[in-house]
Amino acid sequence: MIFGMLLDPLPESLKKGSTEKLYGANVAMMNFLRALLTYGTFDEYHFFVSASDPEEAKRDWEKVLMTMFREAPIKVRDLFELRYAMKEKEFTVFHSETSLRTLAYARSQFGVNLFPVTVRINSISYQFLLSEILLTLLESDLYPFDSVVCISSAAKDAYEKLFVQVSDELSLRHSLQIRYPGRFDLIPLGVDTETFRPRDKRDARKLLSLPQDALIFLCFARFSAHEKMDLLPLLRGFQRLLGECQGEAPRLLLLLAGDDERYHYAQEVEKFAEALGVAKIVRFMKNPSFIEQPLIYSAADV
Repeated sequence: MIFGMLLDPLPESLKKGSTEKLYGANVAMMNFLRALLTYGTFDEYHFFVSASDPEEAKRDWEKVLMTMFREAPIKVRDLFELRYAMKEKEFTVFHSETSLRTLAYARSQFGVNLFPVTVRINSISYQFLLSEILLTLLESDLYPFDSVVCISSAAKDAYEKLFVQVSDELSLRHSLQIRYPGRFDLIPLGVDTETFRPRDKRDARKLLSLPQDALIFLCFARFSAHEKMDLLPLLRGFQRLLGECQGEAPRLLLLLAGDDERYHYAQEVEKFAEALGVAKIVRFMKNPSFIEQPLIYSAADV
């Protein structure tokens, strides 16, 4: 059995072992690769890298993959070699983190056998997804065994409706009857239970310099008002909770943690907290390290 996958260049943050400017999709991809190469039963794993400097990108990925999985039968190749590989190898399945139509096209042009192509959907809110779905329907030779992998039931429901919306628009405007013939599969993101195991709360708070006697509410996500969430309603809700529970509840603390390198939105949230009079009970942890992340979860109550 042979597994194939398309890869983009290794993110700079992962090269440095940093969480700065690191997207959750990158973390999900690395965890997927770790689980695949640890528990997978494929005889060969072929990874094809698309990059402006393919040799550098190949070296970066080889360093990461070969270091973590010395025993796995891994081969990292330039995307240019994909056409030859599909003519030489009978792939069992081929996966992409970005585009179903790229794989479907390559399979129809170069594949010596029919194999499922899959793509995992990480985001559903971007406007460009409609045009991507349109091109997927118009350009791709897809089969019932091809799959769009969704990480939540909400994402699955939304993506199914997006495909129906685009198909209906094609029918209404251009009298084209085109429907997605493949599958929508629900596979939630896994959690590394070795890294994110429950730890002693007091120890975690001590290491993070958090108060031992507080009831800590945690919000852990990249600081971005448009890609993640507007935190002002959360602050207002916390302000209201504080007013209603004053004198009747333990010490409250709202812990906001996540990457803030791209948008610097945390400083705006700090201003909101000051204006609402809750700054003293709001703590920020910007750009926490990989070591700090599991400790943050263990330190929180809610």
